[in-house]
Amino acid sequence: MAYAYENKNQTMKLAQSTLINRNIKVGNHRTSMRLERSMWSALEEIAEREVKSIHDLATLVDAQRDESSLTAAMRVFILSYFRAASTDIGHIRAGHGIHSSSTKGNSTMDGLESLDEGRLTEKAL
Repeated sequence: MAYAYENKNQTMKLAQSTLINRNIKVGNHRTSMRLERSMWSALEEIAEREVKSIHDLATLVDAQRDESSLTAAMRVFILSYFRAASTDIGHIRAGHGIHSSSTKGNSTMDGLESLDEGRLTEKAL
C-alpha cells in the first residue's frame, strides 16, 4: 500500500511503509521487534554514534519505559535522540523553518544576522 501527501500545489508520493521484524536481546531476554526500515536505520546510526549495540540501547530503553510497548518506547527514544541533537543552525543548513518577512518578529531567527562559514552570528545589540 503506497501513501500520498496532497496539497494545492503538489502531490508527493511517500515510500511504501513495511515493518521489518528483527530479533534483539533485552538484558538476557530474547525478543523480537517490528520497526519501519527508516527506524531500524536511525537506531543503527544511534548505536554507531554512541558506540553501543542495538541490544544495549534496547536494554536501556526497556529499563526506563513505563507502560508502553518496547517498540513504541524505541520509536519515542529515536525521535527524542534526534530532537535533542537538532539545533537551529542545523535547521537553517537544511533549509527548514525559513520565515517570510510577514512573520518577522515571531521567528526564532530574529536577532541572528547570517550564516558565516558555517557559524551563525548574532546581530550587534
